[in-house]
Amino acid sequence: MKKSLIAAAGILLTVSGMTFAQETPEFAEADTNQDGILNKQEADQALPALGINDSNQDGVISKGDVKKVLPEIEFDGEDDSAVGQTEYQQIVQVLEELMERA
Repeated sequence: MKKSLIAAAGILLTVSGMTFAQETPEFAEADTNQDGILNKQEADQALPALGINDSNQDGVISKGDVKKVLPEIEFDGEDDSAVGQTEYQQIVQVLEELMERA
């Protein structure tokens, strides 16, 4: 629980440091290769404040990778499945909620 709070506080500080001019792109823009999933390069460009790591280095960002930096997010299904449009929208929603609390 303590690690979760520390991680959330760190993300909140990082996110609140972002300017409001930096809008998070829609998934269709973020998914530059249009394959329906978020890869490491796309995540770095669309969600740079999160610093999501590809833990198994397969080039794909999984739900588990996101939960490591955004522990408060709740995804349906397996943690090792890839982040697609639905999960991306959930990530953006959680980030917006964190910004509102800041």
